Amino acid sequence: MLRTRLKLEEGWVTLALLMFMLLSVVWSVLAADWTDGLYILPSVALAALLLGLLLAKWRRVPGIVAHTISLLVGLACLVFLLSLVFSSLGARAALLVPGAGLMARLAAMYEQAMRWVLAPAEAEAWLSNFMFVVSAAVATWVVAYGSAWFVFRTHWAWGAIVPAGVGCVLNIYYGPPRLVAYFLAYCLSALLLAVRLHVHNRQVIWREAEVNYNLDVDLSFLRDGLVVSLVALLLAWTVPVAARNPTVAELGSRLEEPWQEVQTLWTRLFTSLNYQGQMGLVRFGRTMTLGGGASLSNIVVLEVEASEPHYWRAVAYDRYTGSGWMNTDDRMLALAPDQAQLSPPPFRAQETFTHTVRMREGGEELLFYAGQPVQSSRSAQASLSFVPVAGSQPATDVSMLSSQRLLGRNDSYTIESLVSRATAGQLRAAGTDYPSWVSARYLQLPPTLPQRVIDLGRQVAAQAATPYDQAETIQNYLRRIPYDRTIGPPPAGYDPIDWFLFENRRGFCDYYASAMVLMLRAAGVPARISQGYAAGQYDAAAQSYQVRQLDAHAWPEVFFPGYGWIEFEPTSSQPLIVRRAEGDVPFLPGLDLMPGTTASEDEDKYGPDEVGAEDEDIVDITLAESRPWYERYARLLLVPLVLLFAAAATLVGWWYVSLRGLGMAGRAYEQMRRLGGLIGVQPQEHQTPVEYGESLGQVVVQGQEDVRHLVAAYVKQLFSRAGLTSEEEQDLAERWQRLRLVLWRRVFTPRLRRRAPSPTWVPSSSLRPPTSMG
Repeated sequence: MLRTRLKLEEGWVTLALLMFMLLSVVWSVLAADWTDGLYILPSVALAALLLGLLLAKWRRVPGIVAHTISLLVGLACLVFLLSLVFSSLGARAALLVPGAGLMARLAAMYEQAMRWVLAPAEAEAWLSNFMFVVSAAVATWVVAYGSAWFVFRTHWAWGAIVPAGVGCVLNIYYGPPRLVAYFLAYCLSALLLAVRLHVHNRQVIWREAEVNYNLDVDLSFLRDGLVVSLVALLLAWTVPVAARNPTVAELGSRLEEPWQEVQTLWTRLFTSLNYQGQMGLVRFGRTMTLGGGASLSNIVVLEVEASEPHYWRAVAYDRYTGSGWMNTDDRMLALAPDQAQLSPPPFRAQETFTHTVRMREGGEELLFYAGQPVQSSRSAQASLSFVPVAGSQPATDVSMLSSQRLLGRNDSYTIESLVSRATAGQLRAAGTDYPSWVSARYLQLPPTLPQRVIDLGRQVAAQAATPYDQAETIQNYLRRIPYDRTIGPPPAGYDPIDWFLFENRRGFCDYYASAMVLMLRAAGVPARISQGYAAGQYDAAAQSYQVRQLDAHAWPEVFFPGYGWIEFEPTSSQPLIVRRAEGDVPFLPGLDLMPGTTASEDEDKYGPDEVGAEDEDIVDITLAESRPWYERYARLLLVPLVLLFAAAATLVGWWYVSLRGLGMAGRAYEQMRRLGGLIGVQPQEHQTPVEYGESLGQVVVQGQEDVRHLVAAYVKQLFSRAGLTSEEEQDLAERWQRLRLVLWRRVFTPRLRRRAPSPTWVPSSSLRPPTSMG
């Protein structure tokens, strides 16, 4: 009776596969270590799964009622678990006293959640992270409950597989590379779940149509599905990805634009997550998060035809969030091709500069420019702020140029801009009479910025008299910090610049530039951070600068009254910007980077490649060379693994193909004979089936009764005209399923641990066909 009550129509294997699939996604989120508090997700997933199972099997409850119950129970469960997370985070933020009651926690949690809803970009780091935990918990509950409902009420596997898969892919896409193992676990369990549910659906149809079928079909399909799934995953890993096809890559690149908007919104909502992704492509946007290093390749992304090198700006950021930077320009201006619709502020010592960019890789949306743009040969949209100018129309301070359509490979555009030629003497004499539009925006510091960062900026800047000398002093101070492109992300709860300056004391350009901007702002000097590409290497044959992925860079820009935004270079792996004391020397990033010469170092976001002198001629560094060690060695193991699974698949195929046409009892007897040979009971030529059954039963004591019935059924199938009845086939299938498990366990039991043959078992009349078999 108890066994009947515990029986699940779809099978407990189905529940186990669904549970493992959901937990593999949850475990990948935990392994990504986005923030504290995600430890509640496994509990949320299991609770939602079990509730979904109960409501799905409670057939008397209509769907709308079941979903309402799930909503109410889920709300209560999530509020309780999230209050535990909030109590620890709130205690750190001094919002709650230790041991605060549930109602106090709930009231404080509601108040802080409303603060985040009304102004997410201004929320403290801990609150932003807590709301991410809330979002993840809600999504986990919905996906887990929905998966259970689809599997056990509607028997639709894809209703469970697709939502969980989307979450798994998104998490792995932005997480560290080590999460790929969780994705493989998800894929394997999802494929097996699809196979299992498909077989169940077919069994329901067969039973309704009164069609006889092999009761071992469940195990057979799962076994074959496991082999096919493993081979498919291995082939998918080894076969070149479709994204390398130019046509597919171009199609995918055209889908980037709406996705970029989603990414921007996501980063605005959750500004302080522990982003650790190591993406191979450089994507610039309205937000920049200070996370771990990235692995970039040596492929050329831009060719820039210009008379001199410059930093090629993609975007300028003005607001520091406590975990990264944001561009808050909300004014947009549509630009027609080749029309001077932009009017940069009339700063002194500016000259017109024109350059042409040719895309070597498709999928980019932003246009790259130097200084302040005036016009573009391509229709674009400018993100800008209007700058008041005495006696004339407001000027435009452009922070980002976006193409009206996604740029494809070999697309080109020409931009005319104004660049500064100001000398060091002119900048020293610029003074501190900052316009109100500059000081109101570019001295911003978040209230969460640790005081010691502010104190350090003021202390270092106090050693110099003018803003220009203060900028150079801070720049030189930061250049003494060791450069490291392989650092991990800041620990949860840390301000990244505080961590960079006082704890880690290592970093790459994003950290150097951000630290300089914040230290200057603390000293009262307006500054901002820009992101784009360094100048690249001049190719005399192509008469252009070859800008590669590894040239991605971030640098600070300091505002000087009358002269505008001036670049500095605090990153220790980069050459200093040469700015002569006086004279007509062009303002150039780097040392003597005139056309026809090369830089003494690679100007890339993550520093020069660490190669010896004997490797200086190597110019093509592939992305694979910068992959983690386990990815490089994993591919070396793929060939023997593929061969091993191919051999296993061939063996399994032979095993079942050779059984075709033998009948149900014949198949069972032949498989019993083969497994008996694996445990050392080889059939002899002189033995009849009954005699072989006797010798096998002496070794497999636990299966003696099943062996006798199987042999009897086989003999009847061979010599009886009537054959086996449906009841006998049913009984045979159940007995063979038990006997097969006993035999396989015996196969994998070490010989020293195998029990000795039973001396008491002797042939009996039961080895002859029972009377019910004629």
